[in-house]
Amino acid sequence: LVLETMPTASSWTKIFLAERLSLFIRVLAFPCDPVFHHFSPLLYASRTSLLHAFLVVTALFSHEIDRSMSEAVVDRLFALTQDTTVEPRFRLLAINWLIALSASMRPTFELVWKRVHQLCPRWHDPLELKELKLQALLYCFKMSKTL
Repeated sequence: LVLETMPTASSWTKIFLAERLSLFIRVLAFPCDPVFHHFSPLLYASRTSLLHAFLVVTALFSHEIDRSMSEAVVDRLFALTQDTTVEPRFRLLAINWLIALSASMRPTFELVWKRVHQLCPRWHDPLELKELKLQALLYCFKMSKTL
């Protein structure tokens, strides 16, 4: 019932549900598909807070997500990190999510590794973003054992 009201729920309700969903999943043994179905439209939400809610759910089901969805998530996060119209704090959050998801999902790390050149700092990036991109590069090279 709660998931059926997702399309009409407010943004804050969706975020609240995503954060509390892990308890319901453990207690009620929810399968991945119905839950993910209700949150998957948030991947392309214009509000970063809704994308964050989607990524929380993605992290909960990290071992059950197929490769095409992983590719879509990585594409969206890389697009967010390169978009100069997005506030720097959300670009920082996107890089943090790339690191966190690649740490928990090996296929996601492989997708990030293929695009590691996009993590190189750009001249127009704010200083904090340049620092986090360099940390992400270091993490990627460390995980790939290519240092």
